[in-house]
Amino acid sequence: MVSLCYGQLTGPLPGITADMDFFCYYGGFGPVEVWQAQYFDLFILEPNQISAEQVQDIRNGFDDVLGTEDDVLVFGYVSIGETYYNDEVGDGTGPVYFNGTDTVYQNAGYASYFLDDFDHDSQPDENGTWSSYYVNAGDSAWWEFNAARLDETLYIKNCDGLFMDTMGVPFPASWGGSYEWTTAGMANYVAFLRAQYPEKYLFGNNPSLYMHPALPGYAYLDLIRNSMNAYMYESYYLTWDWDQEIGYVSPWFENARDTWAPIINTEAAKVDGYTTVALDYVNVDQPDYAVLLANQIQFTEVDLGWLTAVSSVWLNEIRYDTYHNHPIDNNSPTWPSLPGILYHELDGSDIKLYWNAAVDQTEPVSYRLYFETSPPDFSDNSNFIQVNPGSSQFYDWEYTISNVIPDTEYYAVLRAADGAPEVHIDQNRRIVPISTSPDNPLEMSIDGFFTDWVNVQNIDDAGEVPELINDAPIPACDFENLWISADADNLYFSCSFAETPQLGTYYYHVFLDVDEDSSTGFHYAGAQIGADYMVENYSLHRYTGVDDSWNWEFVGGIDLVSGFVETNRFEGSIPLNILDIQGTSLALVFNVNDNADLGPDDFAPDTYTERSYRFDLSSLSIDLPVLPRETIISTYPNPFNQSMTFRLESASVTGEKGQLNIYDVSGKLTQVIEVNLTHGTQLIWNGNDIMNHPIESGVYLYQLINVNQEKGHVLSSGKIVAIK
Repeated sequence: MVSLCYGQLTGPLPGITADMDFFCYYGGFGPVEVWQAQYFDLFILEPNQISAEQVQDIRNGFDDVLGTEDDVLVFGYVSIGETYYNDEVGDGTGPVYFNGTDTVYQNAGYASYFLDDFDHDSQPDENGTWSSYYVNAGDSAWWEFNAARLDETLYIKNCDGLFMDTMGVPFPASWGGSYEWTTAGMANYVAFLRAQYPEKYLFGNNPSLYMHPALPGYAYLDLIRNSMNAYMYESYYLTWDWDQEIGYVSPWFENARDTWAPIINTEAAKVDGYTTVALDYVNVDQPDYAVLLANQIQFTEVDLGWLTAVSSVWLNEIRYDTYHNHPIDNNSPTWPSLPGILYHELDGSDIKLYWNAAVDQTEPVSYRLYFETSPPDFSDNSNFIQVNPGSSQFYDWEYTISNVIPDTEYYAVLRAADGAPEVHIDQNRRIVPISTSPDNPLEMSIDGFFTDWVNVQNIDDAGEVPELINDAPIPACDFENLWISADADNLYFSCSFAETPQLGTYYYHVFLDVDEDSSTGFHYAGAQIGADYMVENYSLHRYTGVDDSWNWEFVGGIDLVSGFVETNRFEGSIPLNILDIQGTSLALVFNVNDNADLGPDDFAPDTYTERSYRFDLSSLSIDLPVLPRETIISTYPNPFNQSMTFRLESASVTGEKGQLNIYDVSGKLTQVIEVNLTHGTQLIWNGNDIMNHPIESGVYLYQLINVNQEKGHVLSSGKIVAIK
C-alpha cells in the first residue's frame, strides 16, 4: 500500500511500483465491495456508483486512518472524449464537423461539442459498441458542461484524482479516424484539467497518439506528459472477443511490445513522467486462462515494470487474478466475498463458527481468531487463537469454541495468513457479535446467508397475489419469492429467482412509495405506486422528475449481497433515516430486466399496475411523521382511459361503510360504488356509469362519504379526468 502525498503537479504517482496492485471497477458499492477495494494500492471507480463516505472508507484502507501505509489511491472515472447522452442542447449550434479548412456548425439543436464527421447527417456520431457519442474535447462548452461533475468527483466524493477515459477519440486519420482535427483540443483540455485541479492526480487512458514522432499528436507530447501522473495501456496483450466473450491475444500485441512499449517507458522515465499500468481482458472460465494470465504478467509487470490487472470487458466484478500472481508473493490472502465468519450457532456451552476459505498464491492458508468479550484491539497482533478448522457441509470450514460463558456478549474476528516465508496476514476488521443467551433474537445481517429470515413470512404467502413462475424470458430475471422486514434502523428485502441472479449484469430494482400518495413520484411501466425512491442494483436513487420523466438523484450505495448456499437469492437493506418517510407504511414494487433487452421485464407483484406490496411501519420504535390528513383517496392513473383505481390511504373510521360518488361537471350523479373504509382498500372503476354505459371524455368529480354519519360525512373529494 502507499501513503498519499498531495500537491505534486507532475511526475509519477508517489510510492507506486510494479509489484503493487490496481483495479478498475465500474459497478455499485455495498460493504463487501468497499472492503474488497481496500486490498489494492490504486483503484478506479465510477463516482456515480458510490457515496463520499464509501470513497473515504476505501482511501483510509483497512486501518481507517488516512496517511498510513495501507491507504488506497482512488480515481474517479470521467469520459473526456465521449458522452452517454445526446440530448444536451447547449447553444444549439451543433453537431459539428471539419471540412478540411473550417469547423462547420450545423445548428441542428445540439450542443456545439457533438461531432458529426462520420456522415454529416446533423446527428451526433455514435460509438456503436458503448452507445455513447463522440465530442470535441477542445470545445470550451464541453469544459463547462463537465465542470460540475468533476468538482463533485474530486471535492464532494473526494477522489484523489480523475481517470480520463476516451482520450483516443482524435486518433490519426491515417488509421481511419474521423476526428484527428480535435487532437489539439484534447491536449489542451487535459492541460486545463491539470491547471484546474493542481492538487489532484490525472490518469490517462491510452494517450498513445501523442507518443510517436510520426503522428500529428506528437507536437503535444510534452504537454500531455507534463499533465498526467499515470498512463493506462488498455488491451496491451489481451483484448476481448465480443461474440465468444473471452479474451485473446491482441493482433496488435507485437507492435505494441516492439514499438509502443519502449516509447511509453522512455517518456515515463523522464522527470515529469508517469506511472504506467496495463489493463487486459480475459474470462476466468476460458480454457487457456492460466496460460494467458501467466503471459500477461510476464509481458507487463516483469518485462516492462508496469502495474497490471485483468478483468472481463464489463468491469463489473472485483477480481484478484494478478494480485495473487506476482513473481514474488507480497500480498495477504483475500476472501472470495464477505470476509471472516459467515455463520455461528450456540450448541449448549459451545459456539460453532463457519466460514469459507480465503485464497492466496502461497499455500497453505491458516486462520487466526480474535474472540473476546470486548471489541478486539487490532494493535495487539499476539492476542489471537491459531485455529485448526474442520471441513463443513455447507461452508468450507468450521471451528468450535468450547465452554463459553452463558449470557455473555462476545466479539469475533477471523483473519487469514498465507504460507509465504514472510507471512502476510489479511487485515479483516469485520467484527461479528455473538451472544451466548439462548433467548437472544436473531439480528438481521446482510451477509448472503438467510438464517435470520426464518421467521419472516414470504409476502407471496401472506394473502398476496402469488408470483407467476416462468413468466420471465430469462430464469435469472424470474421472481419466485420475496421477503420484507425492518427494525428501528433499516428496511430489509430479499428476493429469490428461478436461477442465480447476476448482480451488475441485470438491473434489479425496488421501487418505493414513501409518502402514501400514489399520484406523486415515478410510475415505472405504469406501476400502481408513484415511486419516490428506487434501488438499482447497489445504489439508492431519489426521484427528482415530473410527469414520469426519468430523472433520479443518486443518494448512496446500499448493502446488497448474493446468496452463498442459496445461490438463487440475494438480500439487501436500506437505512430508514435516508428515506423521507411521510406515513406509517411503505408501498413497494420489485422489477428486474436483463441488460441486453432479450425480453420483457418481470415484476413482483405481477399485478403491479393494480397493486403493490405494502409494509406496515407503525409497530417499529422509530419516529415517523404522521401524514397531515385524516382520510385521503389516491387515484391512478389520472387522467385515465379504460379504468381508474381508487385507494384509501388512511382513515380513522376503519371498519365502517363508505360510499364513493362520482359526478360529471354538471353535478349529475354518474356512478355509486360502495367501499369498506379500511386503510389500504382498493377499488377499480371500469369507467361505466350507473346504467353500465361507457362515460364520455371529460372532467369528473368524486366524493368519499361515511354512510354511517347522518346525511353522510364527506371524507375526501377530488377531480379526475377521463380520456377516451
